[in-house]
Amino acid sequence: MNLKQFIQLSGIALFLTVTPAFVFASCSDDNVVEEPVTPPDDDDDDKEEEKPDEALLKTCQTILERIKNANLPTNASNVEKDVAKWMEQLREDGSFPDINYTDRAYSWIPGNHLTRVKQMAQAYVLNESKYYGNEDLYQQIVQALTYWNTVHPVCDNWYHNQISAPQDMSTILVLMRYGKTPVPEELEDSILLYMKQTGGDPEEQTGANKTDVALHWLYRGCLQTDKSVMDKAVLHSFMPLAYVASNQEGVQYDLSYFQHGPQLYIGGYAPVMLSGVTQVAEYTADTDYKLSPNQLNVLYKFINDTYMKSIRGHVQFYNIVGRSVSRPGALNCSSFTRTLEKMKKIDPAHSAEYDKHIATLKGSGYGSVTDNFTHYYIGDWSLFQGKDYSVGVRMASKRTRKCENGNKENLKGFFMSDGSMNLALEGDEYFDIFPVWDWNRVPGVTNPQMAEIPLGKAWGEEGESDFCGGLSVGANGLSGFRFEGNTHGVSMSANKAWFFLNGRIVCLGSGITSTMAEPVNTTVDQCSFKGNLAYAANGQENTASMGTEVTDEALDWIWHGRVGYFFPEGQKVSLKAEKRSGNWYDINNTKSKDPVEKEVCTIWLNHGTAPVDATYSYIIVPGIDNAGAMKSYRTEDTEILANSATVQAVHDVANGMVQALFYQKGSIEVGEMKITVDHPCALMLKKSGNNFELYFADPSHQLTSLTITIEYNGKRQTYTYDAFGEDGAYKGMTHQAQLTF
Repeated sequence: MNLKQFIQLSGIALFLTVTPAFVFASCSDDNVVEEPVTPPDDDDDDKEEEKPDEALLKTCQTILERIKNANLPTNASNVEKDVAKWMEQLREDGSFPDINYTDRAYSWIPGNHLTRVKQMAQAYVLNESKYYGNEDLYQQIVQALTYWNTVHPVCDNWYHNQISAPQDMSTILVLMRYGKTPVPEELEDSILLYMKQTGGDPEEQTGANKTDVALHWLYRGCLQTDKSVMDKAVLHSFMPLAYVASNQEGVQYDLSYFQHGPQLYIGGYAPVMLSGVTQVAEYTADTDYKLSPNQLNVLYKFINDTYMKSIRGHVQFYNIVGRSVSRPGALNCSSFTRTLEKMKKIDPAHSAEYDKHIATLKGSGYGSVTDNFTHYYIGDWSLFQGKDYSVGVRMASKRTRKCENGNKENLKGFFMSDGSMNLALEGDEYFDIFPVWDWNRVPGVTNPQMAEIPLGKAWGEEGESDFCGGLSVGANGLSGFRFEGNTHGVSMSANKAWFFLNGRIVCLGSGITSTMAEPVNTTVDQCSFKGNLAYAANGQENTASMGTEVTDEALDWIWHGRVGYFFPEGQKVSLKAEKRSGNWYDINNTKSKDPVEKEVCTIWLNHGTAPVDATYSYIIVPGIDNAGAMKSYRTEDTEILANSATVQAVHDVANGMVQALFYQKGSIEVGEMKITVDHPCALMLKKSGNNFELYFADPSHQLTSLTITIEYNGKRQTYTYDAFGEDGAYKGMTHQAQLTF
């Protein structure tokens, strides 16, 4: 008895034990999932065919039932109207007249054929549909499948050939298994053979691409009751749920995520991986193909500690989605609720946390969130998530790649990895602003104002910084790097640092030097205009509105969108609120040329042409409700101790905390206290009476030892840490010590 006969005879899903064909190795206390043993590939045509056992048949039936149920609409009317149209349009040869099947473009119009056939299959299988079991519809489905299987359209983008088309084809075949009349066996076998020959191999892919290819392998394995294919599909579907070395793609030891080399992709590829993993986990639940406890732990931690923190409201940070930033609506994470609903079934122990995340995505707010700051020392990324606002800072070093372009996407994002800042209170501050963005003014970045923005190497290229890092402790911490730009016509350098101090961010720049003819600017922000704007110069407040423009003036502060921007030192500040127009095509040649208009507010600092050791400083305070409160805000509680080419440091006066980024060995003084380090490092010191909590990290990832000396009240203490070599995969992490005077 084969599986087709079994489905027709059983009619229901049965849950029985099946002997697993792979073994997961034991894991360490770090919950690191060792790479599973790859089962032998039994997909050999010369091998004698083995009759599948009853347990395997029933397991395949269980999974196919779930696949079918997951791909049926909840309401028949959702597809009936479209299906009527497709039936009217379909030609006798099984083609649609409006589709050019020879089109190979990246947008790949032929893919619409499979989308339509899938809707036809849904209507044919769905009991509530008026087309249920309809003979005419069945004949057209067979004609459409036969035409596709004869023409075999191909796209220049491998994704459609090895992921989207095979997934759609296998979904259609699964649905038709549950129709009144299945697809003819000869046609189904021919389609499955073509998928096998052209659909790629998950073993050759990584991350999200691995799970995407493995998904249609799972479908094919179940359809053919092929244990070896199923084993391999499940093995590779869940393989991304393991911590990997920093030069590999996948979940990192700091819970960041890499794809396309060591390139930060917490948005874009990571949610695709999560969707694929949870889909297979849901299909295989309660079978011996289910997730292991360690894999489930990695999945939970990445969603809870990283992915959901990279979203404000339902909008993801723009600087972690890679080239997807150039796609309309790409930052909208509302649909992730579907993945979270699956997680409640897969991981019921944490269902309450998933419910909170779902509520947040649906707009319930952040009342239960505890303010926290995390520096991802492998990903070169820092994240603050709190009740009132969220911030993400993206950098790049020689260890990581800059945000990529590719497939004609993200054509102007060259500077987006050079210290970009995503600052969000509501979440929509940057949503779909990108067609009208001035890409020379990415928030947080210091760069030359180039007439034509460079196009970096496709699929990402390494940063040029050898000093990039930070540290994080609770709600406080810092990040920074020595920016180097010496490629693609850029010739400049700068030290950039961000200090997160109890509800404010101190932004410092030093050593800004350029040999270029273009002026160098630092962009404070460039976001959607929020309708409330004010600024002050020499103590005089000015109310502003759309059309306001201020150029190179010494301003005290700017207030916009409930965010206060303070400028404690005299510097050239510019402000512009304007209506801009653009189009998606200019940043993504696969998208529309239709004009887009938006109101934008931009704040920036001008360092002039060919600056030498220029500096900047500004303080961002989110959550200031009105311009009047700007006057009373105590900037004196934030002391800038140093902003030079060798060290940047700040003092949180009210909380007795010092933060510093040393680019060379050296010292800083805070009142009666002196702090000295013998190597470059990131450092934070919090004083409570005679006790000092000391935190430090190595942004170079190269130190063997670090000695920190503190002189206070005539006393001197020295602390040496000489175990950096033992950090292994955790190089750059935050270390802690305590000193008592």
